Amino acid sequence: MNKSETNEVNIKLNRILQILESDEKTKQMGLVERSSDNSKRIYKIEQDKKIAAAKHTAYGVAGGGFISVLYTLVKFLFTKNL
Repeated sequence: MNKSETNEVNIKLNRILQILESDEKTKQMGLVERSSDNSKRIYKIEQDKKIAAAKHTAYGVAGGGFISVLYTLVKFLFTKNL
């Protein structure tokens, strides 16, 4: 490999490193940091969806219990008076 080819390979390697690593001067995230950040965001979104589903389930159970008690009370009041 001659000197020209070596320089070309070095330039290409430096370019790859610029893409992979974060740049402190420009505050631009590199590919590795961006991938890690995206993984954290996806995990948080998944957790938020699970929490929302659990809340909806709890509201449904509480609402169903309330309706059941209300139905039993109304049934008791109307059958008692008739």
